[in-house]
Amino acid sequence: MEGRRFYYTEKRAVVKEVISLIFTFIGFIFMVALMKWTRRFVQPYEMEQWELLERIMPWIYIGIFILYHISEIISIYLRKRCMRLIIRSNEIVFYQGFFTIRKTTIPVNKIKDCSTVRGPLQQICGTMTLSITTAGDQREICFTDIVDGEEAERLINNFIR
Repeated sequence: MEGRRFYYTEKRAVVKEVISLIFTFIGFIFMVALMKWTRRFVQPYEMEQWELLERIMPWIYIGIFILYHISEIISIYLRKRCMRLIIRSNEIVFYQGFFTIRKTTIPVNKIKDCSTVRGPLQQICGTMTLSITTAGDQREICFTDIVDGEEAERLINNFIR
């Protein structure tokens, strides 16, 4: 008994990464300009150390941010592979994880509420966050950056009515 599958999309994460890369580049230019500007305040006997610092700092900055952006790209890939939501007529199954996969099954009769949230960046990317609240223990399961979130919400709300 296979149901409708919904997956995480990386659209919003990619847009955030591009914005982050732009700000990294702007920060690099600002740092180099600031170092050139502060050079005039360096004493002559400190000039040799300052020139060494001027040569090393940009490379340190670039190295740190290359590592940061590589880790972000890897996390985008892993998030895409690690989350899925299956909506069946009698239950909703939420899979999360890469090495250790956590499966959460919610019977339809235990669902209290289903709602969606859309931030400005999610509106641009056409994604949303789907929140399912269960009856009894008031647990909430959030599925972030889902594609076709309106359809998923409509299906779940049809089941709980």
